[in-house]
Amino acid sequence: MAAGGVAGAAADTLIGAVAQERRWCALCERATERRVHDCGTPTVRRGGVGWLDNDVVNLACTVVGAATGALLTLAP
Repeated sequence: MAAGGVAGAAADTLIGAVAQERRWCALCERATERRVHDCGTPTVRRGGVGWLDNDVVNLACTVVGAATGALLTLAP
């Protein structure tokens, strides 16, 4: 179980840093993950993959952790 957790956490760090969508609020001059910032201003994409938001990253990391755990149970 621990190895699955470590694998999921590592995947979260890697995918989040490299591919997760990054957005910018021009009014507040702040980075955000939201399409509409807390101030009500629509944000613009500044990097990452457009459809890869935090929810998709969390799902991918859960799958990586679960698959790692499952594969390790099959090991002799």
